[in-house]
Amino acid sequence: LFQWALPEQVGDASGGLALDVNIGGLWSRPTWRGTATVDNLLFRARKLQRDIKLDGGTIVLDNFDVFVGCPRTGGARAGCVSLHGSINEDQRLDRIDGRISFGDALSLRSVDIWLDGSDIAYSQPGWNAKFSPQVELAGNGNQLTLRGNIDLVEGRYSQNFDLAGMLFTPKRTSEAAEPFWQGIPLLETMRLALRAQSRGTLFVKNNIADLPLTANLDVSGTLSEPRLDGTILLEEGGRISPPGFRYSFDTEQGQVRFEAEKKIPD
Repeated sequence: LFQWALPEQVGDASGGLALDVNIGGLWSRPTWRGTATVDNLLFRARKLQRDIKLDGGTIVLDNFDVFVGCPRTGGARAGCVSLHGSINEDQRLDRIDGRISFGDALSLRSVDIWLDGSDIAYSQPGWNAKFSPQVELAGNGNQLTLRGNIDLVEGRYSQNFDLAGMLFTPKRTSEAAEPFWQGIPLLETMRLALRAQSRGTLFVKNNIADLPLTANLDVSGTLSEPRLDGTILLEEGGRISPPGFRYSFDTEQGQVRFEAEKKIPD
């Protein structure tokens, strides 16, 4: 049923939902109230190319309102259990809670979902990162906003560079995978209000540099066009080895400053 309802987003669904639902009202406008209890629900998120498993939790149905886990605003219902599970087995979804409301023709009227996660990995050719989010997704069918905090547990930038015309230019090694939000307007235009800070050391390791970094950034803009404000600090003990130079350069402390009103690489 889960896979049938979202064929473009969900594949290879298995597991179960224990339903206890009362249906009433008119044929033209039915009503339903009840509870769905998640039991080892496993599915493939096609856009993310990840296997997601929900070990347990409750979903309460109250007509066109869906209460996921234990909503953190408006009061949680007795007996509720936060959705919890994992991504690809080793990345934790610690708590998922919130409320989704639908309007006519099941249009999205409002959404307020909280997610706490641990050591979630994401990568593209040339870089990878692992992060722990504590975020809230709020909005409606016209506009979504993602806000909260993201702890950067680890990260590495490994894209090699070419030196041409005295300008460092990233060398393309392979085509990046299509972003999971591409082709979904509601996600492409989703506003960002995030605070990202490193809890471990980040690294640049490629053909010209071996640099340890820490970051403290505010992320704004949209999912398809994010803006950064804040600093990335260059830690002592790094090394830069420009092509064509006989010597390498050891680094002392420094920083890179980002301003939200400027686009990268401005």
